[in-house]
Amino acid sequence: MELAAVASVVVEKLKMSDEITNKTVIEEALIKMQRVIADTNEEQRNSDAFKSWAEKCLHSLYCVEDTVESFTLGIARQNRKWGFLMNHSLVPKNLMACQKLRRKIKRIPSDIKRVIDEKPKGTGKQHACSYGTTTYMDDQNRAMAQCSYATIPESDEEELVLEVDRKPLRSDREKQAKLMSTNKPLRCSSDRSVRLDRETEARLMYTNSYADEELEMFDIRQEVHDLVKRLIKTADKGRARIVEIAGELGSGKTTLARAVSGRREIKKHFKSGCAWVTISKESNKSDVLQNLLKQLGESKDALDLATNELETRLLKWLIGKNYLIVLDDIQSDQMWEGLKSVFLDNRNGSILLLITTTFNPMYCVSPPNYIQKKTLSEEYSWNLFLKKAGWDTWEEGREHQVLKERVLKVCCGLPLNTVLLGSMLSTEGDTNRFDYLQNILRINWKTKDIVSVIYMNLPDHLKLCVLYLVLFPKEYDIPVRRLFRLWLSEGFVNPKPDKFPEDVVQENFDDLVKRSLIQISKFRSDGSPRRCRLLGILHDYLLLRPRTSGFSMFTAVQAQKIHFP
Repeated sequence: MELAAVASVVVEKLKMSDEITNKTVIEEALIKMQRVIADTNEEQRNSDAFKSWAEKCLHSLYCVEDTVESFTLGIARQNRKWGFLMNHSLVPKNLMACQKLRRKIKRIPSDIKRVIDEKPKGTGKQHACSYGTTTYMDDQNRAMAQCSYATIPESDEEELVLEVDRKPLRSDREKQAKLMSTNKPLRCSSDRSVRLDRETEARLMYTNSYADEELEMFDIRQEVHDLVKRLIKTADKGRARIVEIAGELGSGKTTLARAVSGRREIKKHFKSGCAWVTISKESNKSDVLQNLLKQLGESKDALDLATNELETRLLKWLIGKNYLIVLDDIQSDQMWEGLKSVFLDNRNGSILLLITTTFNPMYCVSPPNYIQKKTLSEEYSWNLFLKKAGWDTWEEGREHQVLKERVLKVCCGLPLNTVLLGSMLSTEGDTNRFDYLQNILRINWKTKDIVSVIYMNLPDHLKLCVLYLVLFPKEYDIPVRRLFRLWLSEGFVNPKPDKFPEDVVQENFDDLVKRSLIQISKFRSDGSPRRCRLLGILHDYLLLRPRTSGFSMFTAVQAQKIHFP
């Protein structure tokens, strides 16, 4: 059950926090909650009253977890930054912040007791709880239990700022570095050497792989430079223009567009902003308009508006504005016919950037503004494959030459295919890599089958983790911290006797990043991932698999389990 899984994770994390002096009292309260959950049967858990109570428990557990992590991070940073001075209270501002956290820690047991006491009757035995602390909330009949010890925003966009060493400590950023994967669980957050090792590993694994190498990997550094100049030059002419990037699946056209839209020159030039909409096969005109309005900050009551009302609101916003809007993967002429009238030719230097698989005369794109993505040369493709696979040398024997030709034929000069195949091999040992590649290529599969081959060769526990990401919209930026909790609560992480669950879930995430199946879309200041997204082509392939695998999802809005037909 989700609630039991989250409670177990919080208890384990509490055991790791050596700085919390009264953690035994908190641990006893959490264990009591676990017992209450265990005493309910399946029929009782399906009742509306129990589900409402479970939501309160989850909210309380998340607040406990965030407070514990904030407390241990604050202590660790104080000791590391100020040492002797902090121990002797010579920095009043920092000491005050620490005392506030301690008071919040002391309130945790009474909050848990209150939540347990609110458990509806008839859903298991009621456990009497007494922890020697007074309840500080007078109103126990609230619709939703509120945790007053640390209200951490559930959204990853907002962060708790702690005043610890005269500069803001963003708890989400630092605790992510603390939880980086390792063979040894982190039992003391003040362990400087372990912390530094994990931060270094994070920078090497994530930042270097995406910030700079992605342009080299797809061989698009010069293309990015040229397209930025073209967009600015085209926009300076005053008339709203359409620029189209076309290419095969996996050719790097979306990567090119993302690199361009993120450039500082583009953001500076298009003062009204840049918006990006990925159009899936299931999308309709209303979905696209709502997405655009949300990114432009005009989404209030958008869900209640009809399509023509959405169009009117967007038209009103675009008048007189200088904008860049990217429409990724337009697949139907009907969609384009419905959207093109929305984007006004108001001669303010706006640009509409289209990403398509084939050139379409309907878009009325003039030749200078049409970009056809080319495939990689055989030499570049082969060197990229060796680099991603981790091969330093390659023998020139006949058997190796035949295998090389087979790899190049399968990759077909497409950067994505080359990266996926090489990344899959990088997870194998040096001695088994060649035989593993031979076994994979022995089957007569085509270039378009590479995504299927990559997925089917995943370990079972990683298949579940990847399949779960299909529940998010295509190209959706998923908060990494929340994703870890979802994987844990769904039971997708196989427990290991010598590791904590959070270490295991981090290892799973790192493995999928190494296989290039998960892309990091946003980083924290320490180089660790903040948001991620599932590879778009993999999302399309996996979209139908939940139906065949019996995979189910839980929607918090309707509070009921929904199975795919």
